[in-house]
Amino acid sequence: DQLATTTRGKAGGTILLDVRYKGESAGRIVVDSKQRSAWQHAFVTKLRQAQTEVAADYSILSTAVFPVGKKELFVDSGVIVVAPARVSVLVDVLRRALIAMHVAKLSDSERTDKLNELFRFITSPAFKRKLAEAEGLAGEALELDVQEKRAHDNVWKKRGMVLSRIKHVLREIDTDVSAIIETPSGERSGRIAASTVRANDTRVH
Repeated sequence: DQLATTTRGKAGGTILLDVRYKGESAGRIVVDSKQRSAWQHAFVTKLRQAQTEVAADYSILSTAVFPVGKKELFVDSGVIVVAPARVSVLVDVLRRALIAMHVAKLSDSERTDKLNELFRFITSPAFKRKLAEAEGLAGEALELDVQEKRAHDNVWKKRGMVLSRIKHVLREIDTDVSAIIETPSGERSGRIAASTVRANDTRVH
């Protein structure tokens, strides 16, 4: 797939997704995001115009605010208006649909019919339930990642403590070796005994 960003709007413009299949364009999806405190129908009007200009098959408006009586997901003038958390799943659904229609080599009129059917499906209660379920599962997957990281942190902490003990023991060995080399022969027995005591203490701890 190929991604491009337009320069429309003050918030960075829209994203154009060119869905590719075996090197060919299977269709286009244009996505815009609005971070406003109140709903404006102009959001839809402008995105619909952008969709026409870039010849996109679908247009998605991501927004946290909705008109009275609407929420989560609805279609207005051919523009799919959806909550931000569900954009990625919706894009994946539309992408798969575009590839399927491309492989089936549908005519323009057939693609239009399928487009209308798809709009009816994604605004149905059944699709919204499945979308919510997918969102919930994604949340569970993220929680598993958090738990896995916490477990790794504990392992890494314990490994660090073990490595510190290893370094300490190696320093003691180095000290003992230096003592043997540097101490006159008559005094070695006392140093060796002291070393044995330290080794026993290390094993006990």
